Formats: sequence, C-alpha cells, structure tokens
Amino acid sequence: MGFDLRVDPPGAPVTWKLYLDDAPWPEKATFSGPFGLPAVAALNGIAGDDARAEAYAAAFPLVDPARDLGLFVTRDKPGDAAAPVPTGGGEGAAEMQRMLQQWGYAHGNGHAGH
Repeated sequence: MGFDLRVDPPGAPVTWKLYLDDAPWPEKATFSGPFGLPAVAALNGIAGDDARAEAYAAAFPLVDPARDLGLFVTRDKPGDAAAPVPTGGGEGAAEMQRMLQQWGYAHGNGHAGH
C-alpha cells in the first residue's frame, strides 16, 4: 500500500507517529531515499533539511513486498538549499555524501572528517 502526500508550502514539516498492533512502530522498520536505506533523519517525519535530503529520490526504491517489510519514505523534490548535497556529482554522489556523514567519515560541508 502506498500514498502520495502534497504539502503546502513544500518545505512545511511533516511528522508521523505510527503503531503496529497497538505498539510503537519498530525503529528499524523505516527506510528512506532511492535505495531504501535505514532512515535516520526521516525516522519520524520530514521535518528538516537533513530529512528532506535523506528522503529525496527521483524514483521509489525497488521493494519486494514479500521480503522488504517496513515503511519506505521518499520525497520527489530535492531538499532545501541548506541540505548538504555536493555539486557536480549527481544523485549517487549526494547519497554517498549522506552515508559518509551518517557514518562519521565526512562533515556537512563535503570535506572528509578527521
């Protein structure tokens, strides 16, 4: 099951609180972005630039409904200008930069961490 949500204005924060069988939604069952990676910034909504950048995807990730269980969040508009996305490298470079930042190997300005 899926649905589209239009937000006006486009940068307005969107948050959610989900439950599964009357229990809070499992933290490790929310995924985001073009590859369906575990959500970090977009775990409970799209409320800031980091979540917008994390969830941006030109297309929905390939999901096998029998195997890939969870909430998959994508946003079809790029994040705000403040989002840490490198220039000139395309979508793959932006995703790699986000992953490196999450793992602590890079900072938001695109330079490697020390």
